[in-house]
Amino acid sequence: MQTLHKIITLHFERQAIFRVTTKERGDVFMRVAGSNDHDNSVVEVDANKFLSLWQKEPYSHTPELLHGDPEKWKKDYKFHHAELGYLAGENNPVPLAEVGCNTHTNIFPVYRKKLVFFKQLIGYRKEQFNYISFSNGITRSIWLMAYGAEAFPVACRKEEAPLLQRSAGLHGGKPQTIAELLSAH
Repeated sequence: MQTLHKIITLHFERQAIFRVTTKERGDVFMRVAGSNDHDNSVVEVDANKFLSLWQKEPYSHTPELLHGDPEKWKKDYKFHHAELGYLAGENNPVPLAEVGCNTHTNIFPVYRKKLVFFKQLIGYRKEQFNYISFSNGITRSIWLMAYGAEAFPVACRKEEAPLLQRSAGLHGGKPQTIAELLSAH
């Protein structure tokens, strides 16, 4: 993993610490724990691909952030919480964002024109696309993107990690379950 900084044991729990480089704020630190967590994986994502995938989310509960930009994100009412969290540095890294990665299918009717004002249904056209949704960590993620992080790690369900890797993962990257990650070092 490109952003993996080190593995530590803190309060009898192993944690992976990640170093994320931002253009405007320098290096910041994130963490994940769970030595027995075989259900969730870490995927390092390309920030631009990740944002593009998020902007396709069909059922967003935060459309103002989803379609925002760094200036709008910085005005979000929770943005300062992320700022404070990242200021703590390597000694108290912020948790990874938790995302889901899925495929959505839109179905559109296809008509053939019949006479002047009538049309006949002749079938359906399917349009599929991948998207991500957040279960935790939107503000941490928009903070990273607002300050120019080009790549950062996120956590997601093990079953969804390959799709996230193909859709937004860093080139040459490989998802790892949290348990694998913490036991490999």
